[in-house]
Amino acid sequence: MIDNAETAFATWSRTPGVERAALLCRIGDILERHMDELIAMCIKEAGKVAQDGIDEVREAVDFCRYYAARAIELSDDERLEARGVVLCISPWNFPLAIFLGQVAAAIATGNTVLAKPAERVAIPSSKNKKAPAAPGPVNTGERTEGSDSIPLLV
Repeated sequence: MIDNAETAFATWSRTPGVERAALLCRIGDILERHMDELIAMCIKEAGKVAQDGIDEVREAVDFCRYYAARAIELSDDERLEARGVVLCISPWNFPLAIFLGQVAAAIATGNTVLAKPAERVAIPSSKNKKAPAAPGPVNTGERTEGSDSIPLLV
């Protein structure tokens, strides 16, 4: 996994900020389309009440959109550069929002990600077991064009 993330870094770190932002916006759109399912997962797997599940998903979408805007804003700053492979670990109490915030920040800035979901809560990994992915910053497998899967998690 580390070798794959390092290999992807060579390309991803040179990907224009606009393309990174587009990926993050797409992820936000997909999260919104699957909001009901994700809220149910927050309730079932993380023990959240309905409103907390709603807030968790909304915050995850907000993180994607926020870091999409930052990807564009910061892409012209020559002083900033991607660092490499970043490890993102999901906290059990905010398994979707905080986790995606970490991942979004890393990929917005041109880094690749090794992602470790919380052991107690499998929201990110259970959603993405079937989620195909493409060569890029954070992956699970093969992504098909036009699919409604979230291309996240190693």
